[in-house]
Amino acid sequence: MSKEIKDTADLFAAEGEEAREILEGLKDKAQDALSLAVYEAPPKSNTLGQYRYFKERELPLIMRLEDPGERQAVLHDIAREHNLGVKNLQSALTAAEKQAEEAAESRVAEEHEGEDARDEALVPEPGTERHEKALAFLRCPDILLRVAQDMERLGHIGEPNNKRLAFTCAVSAKAGYPIQPSTHAQSSAGKNYLWGIVLSLVPPELVIERSGLSAKALFRTDMELKGKVLYIQEVAGSEDAEFTIRILQSDGKLVYEATEKDADGSMRNVVHEKEDPTVVVQTTTRIHLHHENDTRVFPIFIDESSAQTERIVQSILQEAEEGDVGVEERADTVPKKDRANRPGKAA
Repeated sequence: MSKEIKDTADLFAAEGEEAREILEGLKDKAQDALSLAVYEAPPKSNTLGQYRYFKERELPLIMRLEDPGERQAVLHDIAREHNLGVKNLQSALTAAEKQAEEAAESRVAEEHEGEDARDEALVPEPGTERHEKALAFLRCPDILLRVAQDMERLGHIGEPNNKRLAFTCAVSAKAGYPIQPSTHAQSSAGKNYLWGIVLSLVPPELVIERSGLSAKALFRTDMELKGKVLYIQEVAGSEDAEFTIRILQSDGKLVYEATEKDADGSMRNVVHEKEDPTVVVQTTTRIHLHHENDTRVFPIFIDESSAQTERIVQSILQEAEEGDVGVEERADTVPKKDRANRPGKAA
């Protein structure tokens, strides 16, 4: 068998360069599909036939070009080659672009409908065991204590009040009354670890994680922000977006109007709008955020005391002796898709 593999490898090495040269030669001889379509068009004397040919054969190929400038250049070349009026061809192109835009919007709407259907599917059906367990949990008078205990089981040591505060902020978006948290601590003190554990208890479809944001990213994003938790791991990565975040937190929506180039090269105003409620989770090594943003957030300060450090060290030593949380126990707490992504323990 090894002899056959060696012979095959030798054959590939010997013939590979020749095959590459043949492919390169074919590539050089190949004609662009659009150029070929223009070449095969009806004669110039057949104006109606040329126009129909343009709509059926050439226009679909033009629509594959993403750059509006390239589309316009090709359009003028075809008009000159076929001796057709540019305005007529432009009208057909504009109609095709509008149809493509409407189809894209329809696909987005269908995706949103699919997301809504999935959200409904997540709701426990009345009368089922899952539904009864959910109701029992919601009726629990010490529900936040239960959450803090689950987070302890998942490896987050101490800070029971911060556990409860963070979880309350996370679910407040879905409740329609967003509480905007900012989490403060020195580097490697555990602020992102806290939120990693908290958000592992939240349905993953409600969480959007970003390392940073540009100034207008939230205005132009395709993400649905309503009822979601936007987790920005470090404020330093989103300083350009401080104004946007401030408006989102205060007004409950974002409305941004910009002048943009249309597909036909003309300019038009486009309004980008995003709705709240959205909880924006920010972590930082600073004591305060930007002074205007700082008035809109609920600060959470990580416990950096020597006592907390000692609790973590003792937990690690105990874990080393007794083993980590059992697989079955963890499965009862963490959703299946989140188990593989559980963050490591941090001081």
